[in-house]
Amino acid sequence: MSTLIIARFTLKEALRKRFFLMAAIVGIVFLALYAVGFHFAKEEWQRNGLPVSRMDVFSSQLVLAGLFLIHLLGVLVAITVSVATISQEVDEGTIQLIATKPLSRWEVVLGKWLGLALLMAIYVFSMSWGVMAVGNYMAGFWPPQPWAPPLLMLLAALVFLSLSLMAGTFLPTLANALLLLTLFGIAFFGGMVEQIGAVINSESMVNIGIVTGLLAPSDTLWRLASRIISPNSTIISNPFASATEPSLWMVVYAAFYVVAALVGATRIFRKRDL
Repeated sequence: MSTLIIARFTLKEALRKRFFLMAAIVGIVFLALYAVGFHFAKEEWQRNGLPVSRMDVFSSQLVLAGLFLIHLLGVLVAITVSVATISQEVDEGTIQLIATKPLSRWEVVLGKWLGLALLMAIYVFSMSWGVMAVGNYMAGFWPPQPWAPPLLMLLAALVFLSLSLMAGTFLPTLANALLLLTLFGIAFFGGMVEQIGAVINSESMVNIGIVTGLLAPSDTLWRLASRIISPNSTIISNPFASATEPSLWMVVYAAFYVVAALVGATRIFRKRDL
C-alpha cells in the first residue's frame, strides 16, 4: 500500500510540473505534422502512377519511421523524467521528508518506479497508437500485432528508467544523465554497426552489436518491434528497419535487466546515508 501511495504522489508531481500537458501538446503537434507528411507522400505516390498494390508496403515504411522516432523519444523522456528523481531529492534534502516516515527505502524506490513506469506507458502507447492511427486513416495500414511494438518500445524505455533510478542512488544528477545518454548512444551506434555487419556479412561487426545490445538492449528491442511492423523490410530499403531478427530471448533478458537494475537501486539506496 505504501508503494502505491508513493506512486500516486509521483504521478501528482508529474501533473504539477505539467508533464502531461506538455506531452499532450507536443504529441498533438507531432502527429499533425506526421499526418501532413504522410498525406503529401501518399499524393506523390499516386501522382507518379506507382502501383496501388504496393501502397501497403510504402505505408508500413512510413509507420515504421514514425514509430522509430517515438522509440527514441520514449527512451529520452524516460531519462528526463527520472534522472533527478532520487539524486536531486537527496541533494536538496527533500527525500528525508519521505524517508523519515514509517516506510522502507525499497518502497520509496519501487513506488517512484511504478509511478514513472505508468507515466511512460501512457506516453509510449498513446503516441505509438497515434502514429498507427494516422497510417490506418491515410492508407488503411494497421500492423498485424498492434500491441507488440509499443510493448517492446515501452520495455526499452523501462530499461533506462530502471538504470536511471539505480544510478541516481549514488551519482549526482548531471553524472547520471551523462552515463545514461552515453549508454543510449553506445546501444544506438552498436545497433547500426550490427546491421551494417549483417548486410556485408561481417561477423565481427555483428558481434560488436550483440555486445552493445547486452550492455543496453534498447536498440535490440526496437529491431524486434520493427520486424513485427514490417517483417520484409531491410535497412537498404528503410534505415529504420532491421537486417537481422533478434532472438525473442532478448525480451526475457531485457525484463531481467529491468528487475536487476531496480533491485540494485533498492539495495544501494538502502545503504546510502541521507
